[in-house]
Amino acid sequence: MEKIEIICTNNEKTKMAEVLSKTDKHLKVVLEGTMITIDLVREDLNRPYIGNKSGLEFEWLPRN
Repeated sequence: MEKIEIICTNNEKTKMAEVLSKTDKHLKVVLEGTMITIDLVREDLNRPYIGNKSGLEFEWLPRN
Protein backbone atom coordinates (compact mmCIF):
# COMPACT_ATOMS: atom_id res chain seq x y z
CA MET A 1 0.00 0.00 0.00
CA GLU A 2 1.08 3.54 -0.72
CA LYS A 3 1.90 5.62 2.36
CA ILE A 4 1.49 9.39 2.49
CA GLU A 5 1.92 12.09 5.10
CA ILE A 6 -1.19 14.16 5.79
CA ILE A 7 -1.24 17.38 7.79
CA CYS A 8 -3.82 18.65 10.27
CA THR A 9 -4.35 22.29 9.33
CA ASN A 10 -5.74 23.07 12.80
CA ASN A 11 -2.50 22.32 14.66
CA GLU A 12 0.12 21.74 11.89
CA LYS A 13 0.78 18.15 13.08
CA THR A 14 1.52 15.49 10.48
CA LYS A 15 0.54 11.84 10.48
CA MET A 16 1.38 8.91 8.22
CA ALA A 17 -1.56 7.30 6.45
CA GLU A 18 -2.07 4.38 4.09
CA VAL A 19 -4.03 5.03 0.89
CA LEU A 20 -7.06 2.77 0.54
CA SER A 21 -8.34 4.29 -2.71
CA LYS A 22 -7.31 7.19 -4.90
CA THR A 23 -8.73 9.04 -7.90
CA ASP A 24 -7.99 12.49 -9.31
CA LYS A 25 -10.59 14.06 -7.01
CA HIS A 26 -11.09 11.60 -4.10
CA LEU A 27 -8.69 10.01 -1.63
CA LYS A 28 -9.55 7.57 1.16
CA VAL A 29 -6.86 6.91 3.77
CA VAL A 30 -6.51 5.09 7.06
CA LEU A 31 -4.28 6.61 9.73
CA GLU A 32 -1.28 4.38 10.43
CA GLY A 33 -1.69 2.24 13.54
CA THR A 34 -5.43 2.94 13.81
CA MET A 35 -8.70 2.04 12.13
CA ILE A 36 -9.61 5.70 11.56
CA THR A 37 -10.41 6.47 7.93
CA ILE A 38 -10.57 9.93 6.37
CA ASP A 39 -12.15 10.84 3.03
CA LEU A 40 -10.39 13.73 1.31
CA VAL A 41 -11.67 15.47 -1.83
CA ARG A 42 -10.62 18.26 -4.16
CA GLU A 43 -12.40 20.20 -6.90
CA ASP A 44 -9.32 21.38 -8.79
CA LEU A 45 -6.36 19.18 -9.68
CA ASN A 46 -3.95 21.97 -8.68
CA ARG A 47 -5.36 22.18 -5.12
CA PRO A 48 -4.76 19.86 -2.15
CA TYR A 49 -7.11 17.08 -1.09
CA ILE A 50 -9.07 18.25 1.98
CA GLY A 51 -11.09 16.21 4.48
CA ASN A 52 -12.62 16.57 7.93
CA LYS A 53 -12.77 14.18 10.86
CA SER A 54 -13.78 14.83 14.48
CA GLY A 55 -13.84 18.58 13.96
CA LEU A 56 -10.31 18.68 12.50
CA GLU A 57 -9.33 19.51 8.92
CA PHE A 58 -6.71 17.45 7.10
CA GLU A 59 -5.02 18.03 3.77
CA TRP A 60 -2.58 16.41 1.38
CA LEU A 61 -1.02 17.89 -1.73
CA PRO A 62 0.58 15.33 -4.06
CA ARG A 63 4.10 16.07 -5.19
CA ASN A 64 4.40 15.99 -8.96
